[in-house]
Amino acid sequence: MLLSWAGQISTRISGVGSIHRQMVEMMASVRKYFQMLAIEPEVREPQNPIRPLRFRGNIEFRNIHFSYRNRSGGDRVELSNLALQDVSFSIKSGERVAFVGESGAGKSTIVLALLRGQDPDQGRILIDNNDLRSLDLKRFRGAIGLVEQSVFLFDNTLRYNLTFGLDGRSVQDEELDRVAKMACIDRFFPKLERGYDTLIGERGIRLSGGERQRVGIARALMKNPDFLIFDEATSNLDPVNEGLIREAIQTASQGRTTIIIAHRFSTIRGVDRVIVFDQGQVAGQGTHEELVQSCEPYQRLVESQL
Repeated sequence: MLLSWAGQISTRISGVGSIHRQMVEMMASVRKYFQMLAIEPEVREPQNPIRPLRFRGNIEFRNIHFSYRNRSGGDRVELSNLALQDVSFSIKSGERVAFVGESGAGKSTIVLALLRGQDPDQGRILIDNNDLRSLDLKRFRGAIGLVEQSVFLFDNTLRYNLTFGLDGRSVQDEELDRVAKMACIDRFFPKLERGYDTLIGERGIRLSGGERQRVGIARALMKNPDFLIFDEATSNLDPVNEGLIREAIQTASQGRTTIIIAHRFSTIRGVDRVIVFDQGQVAGQGTHEELVQSCEPYQRLVESQL
């Protein structure tokens, strides 16, 4: 009996200690949060931003130099080595363009700059001939559908995950059906016991990797975006799921300016143009056939997958 009481007391004391540790960690997080709030944002909204109803979808990078900014104590900012060096290219409205290159070549940095996560050191980014810095940032980002390598899903229903981020806009099942078909969700929809109201588990654990990616594509399409960006959306998928994702990308990108970042060349079949990045610069651009003949970095990438 005495040993039992001692065990209970020890457990409760241990529990108090655990709570104390959690409180200390939480307070540290709160302090860090308020410190972050005190940091002056690097990306500023213009005083009179341009707010187009729709974007045509033209993108131009003009002589872009980009270095990552690192804060090293206080508000002091240090620049790392150049991630992009004098990068210039343009993408026409409705064009499907693939970005390829080795890891660290600058592909994802292009996306960061396009989303205006950080402004470049030099050069201009133009959207429909308007400087990106002159646009209403929320409006522009709202026009972009982004599908990343790892799609974050909530421990909620499929419906909730598809409509998350729509600012409370009411969505009928007919619209969900249309988007689900475009994203190839209809291929696994019959196995969901409650349809759109099926709980998919924490981080979508009840779905396969390929199914989660398709939910990510559908969620991006629910915004009816003017731009689509697929950032390594087929990485780590088996050939069957990769084929389904590729089919979904082909359908979803029709009529939209689309950027596809990929390591696998099978993912970029059917694109209008390929832009090759090498050590932070544009090494070449053209069709697959043209680049195989003229671009050495592209040739190396192709040979590495043979």
